[in-house]
Amino acid sequence: MEPMEEPHGTCATPPGEPVPEVIRELAGRFLEEAFAARRLVRPPLAHLDGHGLRLEDAGRGCIGLLGVLSDEGGCASPSLFARQLGLTPARVSNILSALEREGLVERGPSAGDRRRVEVRLTEKGREVDALMNEALARHTADLLNALGEEDSRELVRILGRIVAVLGGAQWQQAHRQQSQWQGRCGS
Repeated sequence: MEPMEEPHGTCATPPGEPVPEVIRELAGRFLEEAFAARRLVRPPLAHLDGHGLRLEDAGRGCIGLLGVLSDEGGCASPSLFARQLGLTPARVSNILSALEREGLVERGPSAGDRRRVEVRLTEKGREVDALMNEALARHTADLLNALGEEDSRELVRILGRIVAVLGGAQWQQAHRQQSQWQGRCGS
């Protein structure tokens, strides 16, 4: 089997240098556990049932999209969602249509460049995002409580290391994009 290589700037292994076999095995186990956890974690949409929202046709993507939009200060481009969430432009468009039907976002021409489309959170979208964040915080606290303090601290420490390893150039690029969009979108 050929040694695994990662794109330069996203990992600690220099380009062309092989990854040790034990690390490759651990990577496989990590992915198995991560995918199993993903199947078990239900998004906090159930908490919003009492608000009359019908987001099932948007699926999990609506949560991610609202989160990115909130992180971007309530204004972003559809292409940013595709890049940050790993979705196709068609999928982003479908999710945006579902969110528009529910009155959570609105699409329109960019204030800085009328040829570009920007997406904005509506007041209702901000309220729903806040409710989802509250539900997610409760869900996360329940999970960490079940793990116990020691394992929770270790999990948070390791996640911090993962972010630090992956961060570097990717974080800087995302920060530049966010700054550019916040400068373009009028509030």
